[in-house]
Amino acid sequence: MDAAGSLESSFQELEKQLAAADSNMEGWDNGYRNPILGPLRANIAARKASLEDLVAQFDLVGLKVDAAIVELSVEDVGKLELSTLAPGYAGGPTVQRVLGGLVILAAGVGKAADDARTKIPAVLAKYYELRTAAAADVVPKILEDVEAYSVAVAKVMLQPGAEAALGGLRQAGKQVPQQVPVDGEPRVATPEVLSKLLADDAAPPSNHPAFALYLRNLATSGSMTL
Repeated sequence: MDAAGSLESSFQELEKQLAAADSNMEGWDNGYRNPILGPLRANIAARKASLEDLVAQFDLVGLKVDAAIVELSVEDVGKLELSTLAPGYAGGPTVQRVLGGLVILAAGVGKAADDARTKIPAVLAKYYELRTAAAADVVPKILEDVEAYSVAVAKVMLQPGAEAALGGLRQAGKQVPQQVPVDGEPRVATPEVLSKLLADDAAPPSNHPAFALYLRNLATSGSMTL
């Protein structure tokens, strides 16, 4: 259910992003619109398919969602932990899990499905509210951790022999090149191989004006995941 809640939230976020991008580029030539809107639509379709597959797996395995969750008020949902990753989480339902349960129920038929569909928007709004508040606490901690790591590395590099040791590691890396799997076969990780491996067929050419917007969309998606 946690995965269903996460997929639903990201799916709805991408829908809003697509609508905004479509509106902002109204009147633009398709040569500029398609490199941006195409990948967004593909991402939405992929997440929607993943959500549908997840719901189907619940039916296939015979898992059931307690229909009583539709009786929870938004206020009660807001008192739950945001997700199982919350500090101090000790088990039980979470906002993300309740949202996922509602999504799975909504895929069915009957009164419980109707009630779930009605409740999803309010619970989703509460999820976004709590997630934003949680991010405000998490981001400074991430930055503090990055800074602490930088300080620790700087201290290590001040130790006698640190530069020589680092040089030895670099030389060893050249003697034993890193390998990556390409089409099931190990290949030396040259810049050319890595470029092909990391290539994104959905991306516009790097010299195209739409490429900057495409990178922004990728960053937004990564931020949502974080």
